[in-house]
Amino acid sequence: MLASFCLAVGLLQTHVKDLVVTDQPTTPLHLAVGQKLVFSVYENASTGASWTIKEPGKPGLKFLDISSDEPKSGSPPKPGEGATIRIRFQAVKKGTYSIKLIYGRSWELAKGQKPWDSRSAKVVIQ
Repeated sequence: MLASFCLAVGLLQTHVKDLVVTDQPTTPLHLAVGQKLVFSVYENASTGASWTIKEPGKPGLKFLDISSDEPKSGSPPKPGEGATIRIRFQAVKKGTYSIKLIYGRSWELAKGQKPWDSRSAKVVIQ
């Protein structure tokens, strides 16, 4: 009986949609334990800039990975062409957490220069 219950809960969690964030959130983001949070952001590696996780949202959010969209044409990206990347986290512990991502050149950020772009959010995991 317990095994059936665990299987049912596992199946329910796999049907929970990812929460995809494309702009700066203006209200808290609400997630269920097991649900994924995906920041979909633009990046152009040819500029030397990249996204950095400044506040990781620990212990409630577990970093999963960073991936980029494949070119739609099937050919490699052109020199200097940017891409949409996805920074994925999974909700693992109930509570309220802060997360912040910053975009810029690492050596400039290390010297205290302002990031080119950022995303920050309050995340409530229920």
